[in-house]
Amino acid sequence: MFMVIRDVTEKYLLQRDRNVALETARLARKEADTDALTGLANRRCAMAALDRAVAVARRSGQPVSLIVFDIDHFKQVNDRHGHLVGDRVIAKVGRIAARQARERDCLGRIGGEEFLWLMPGCDACSALRAAERLRWAIEAGTHSAPIPSITISAGHAEMEQGDAALTLFARADEALYAAKREGRNRVAQAA
Repeated sequence: MFMVIRDVTEKYLLQRDRNVALETARLARKEADTDALTGLANRRCAMAALDRAVAVARRSGQPVSLIVFDIDHFKQVNDRHGHLVGDRVIAKVGRIAARQARERDCLGRIGGEEFLWLMPGCDACSALRAAERLRWAIEAGTHSAPIPSITISAGHAEMEQGDAALTLFARADEALYAAKREGRNRVAQAA
């Protein structure tokens, strides 16, 4: 009878260390791509997703819609109720928006009280309906919450021939400001 004994302790330890390192890297990447207040994509991650979606849409010919929205009169929320309440409002808007988004959409907080909703494969008509549902859901969802009632304004743009990611973003952002000029608590479509 022969018996071979082989010590695999070192191999096991190396594999365990590798797995720990991979998990640590995954968590660090997730933290680097996530807005801490809302749990949504941060600006860098959302803009990278926009770049990728525009590139894919150019190759596939599929539509891409972009909605940029922000909280109406948010400065007044902070001034009247303090920044802690303002943070709770932003977090609540993020949760409500996340429930409206499809699985393949990218939703991100791109600064202060401004958000981006990227909708690959979504045409203008469907995106406008989604933006209106979001506007209504936020108004209704904060009306009875233990935070100040708020509304949002939103701008929508669908990718056009020749649009780059930043061009599409600029068109949606201009539509957002048009919605604000028209009285807020509304959705405007890019020209």
